[in-house]
Amino acid sequence: MFVTLFRHPDQLQLLRDAPSLAGRAVEELMRYTKLVSSAQPRVTTEPVELAGVRLPQDAPVVPVLNATNRDPSVYPQPERLDLTRDAPPHVGFGHGPHFCLGAQLARLELRTALATTVKRFPHLRLAVDPDTLTYDTGSVLRSLTALPVELQKD
Repeated sequence: MFVTLFRHPDQLQLLRDAPSLAGRAVEELMRYTKLVSSAQPRVTTEPVELAGVRLPQDAPVVPVLNATNRDPSVYPQPERLDLTRDAPPHVGFGHGPHFCLGAQLARLELRTALATTVKRFPHLRLAVDPDTLTYDTGSVLRSLTALPVELQKD
């Protein structure tokens, strides 16, 4: 999530100026950041039409969460990161019976980590060009192999 903030310095500065935005920041970052490309495959239980395409019963479907969280009919300017956004719930933690059991704990941990880090290290910055970062391709979750940062208290 900090990589996303490093790529949007105006939003990082907003969080530095108002750490109380950490709760909203978690929700917006979960919506915006592409942590998981798709949900587990599903199978239709009856014929259904999705986006004008008719699917028969027992058709495999792979929900693409990133597309759901960027739906312009739900989120105005969905490609813009806005930590002050007041938006409907995202599906970053899943939905319905597939909702993450640890979502509330993850929210608490993320909120605490964001607020504490920006307060303790107000000059935190990425130590490398963000385009040189590498990701673990063997994981279900999109995760960095390393996040080199420079810490400076003041």
